[in-house]
Amino acid sequence: MRRSLPQTPLLLLLIFIAVGAAVFVWRSVNKSQEPRSGPTISKPVKLVYCQEPRPEVCTMELRTPPPYICGSDGKAYGNTCQACSQPNVKSYTLQNKPCVSGQQSEAIPFGMRFPPLEAICDYQVVTFWRDDLLDSQGRFKPELLEKASSCDTQVVVRLHGQTRDILADDGLGLDLVKYEARISDFAGRLDHYVDNSTILAHVAIDEPHDCSDWGGKCPTPEEVEQAALISKKYWPNLLTLVSTIPRYAAKHTWKDVDIINFQYAFHKGKLDKFIQDGLAVLEKKQANNISWSFQAKQGGCAEFGKCSMTPAQVKQVGQAMCETKQGLFVSFSSYQEDFLTPTMQESITSIRHACSLGTIP
Repeated sequence: MRRSLPQTPLLLLLIFIAVGAAVFVWRSVNKSQEPRSGPTISKPVKLVYCQEPRPEVCTMELRTPPPYICGSDGKAYGNTCQACSQPNVKSYTLQNKPCVSGQQSEAIPFGMRFPPLEAICDYQVVTFWRDDLLDSQGRFKPELLEKASSCDTQVVVRLHGQTRDILADDGLGLDLVKYEARISDFAGRLDHYVDNSTILAHVAIDEPHDCSDWGGKCPTPEEVEQAALISKKYWPNLLTLVSTIPRYAAKHTWKDVDIINFQYAFHKGKLDKFIQDGLAVLEKKQANNISWSFQAKQGGCAEFGKCSMTPAQVKQVGQAMCETKQGLFVSFSSYQEDFLTPTMQESITSIRHACSLGTIP
């Protein structure tokens, strides 16, 4: 009887061809069904702000790019110490593309407050508060910071929680002992994220100008500076931030507060005057750095909390802040899916255009 040749190799070849054809058809069909995305935003790999005091002696060790170390003065540097040893360098970016000689970056990072985990990488800067970083038993949750670190999004944190948690026992004013007890819960837990620049800044105090939040007794600028010093006790290299209005910031020359964040809502007066007064604080060197944010969800009316900003108002405010070309970031407050309608998203895209200054293809 004649023996037949083995059929196994031929059979495997036919199966391979059939599977390959099926995958090709599946990918073609699904690709045609994918929604078309809008323009992509160019995001710097990492934006790092130089700390005071500046380094006086740096090693000659040179980092092999990428990433390229590009100073805010438009020059390329061999290491980060060399960049920040220059007094006219406020910050540097670590980026995949070579630095452009003589070209200073005027782009302002765009941020979002309280985005969900899956949206963190859509923004250059995000903000999280105490309860976002702790579980119900007070245990540290690193997931949000890990996600931000994975895609070079930077984080602003507020560690003391609600203002009511740091009020004096009589309900009047700031209690710095309570304040330190609250932020010390994070001692040793954030060091890694501070050292790798994932955490950009710590909100030392929020809205010290609004006495209604403080039982009728506003914290003085000197008390706010003390709160910033307490933060630096735990994280000496972490920038401290105070969110307030220009009128309050102009009362003081800030030393231990590194960033004054000017947070706008329409009940705070005319937008153009608010921005001009904020820039004046920087120009008079009363603040080391400034940033901008706006309360879109509750700040659309002459009385706070009565209505949200419309998409047109959001576009107006955000673009005006970006067009100052001054500020460490511009932040939208805050992420809520029902509020982020398609029309609102269009306004946010316009703001990102203004902040990115032509980096969108």
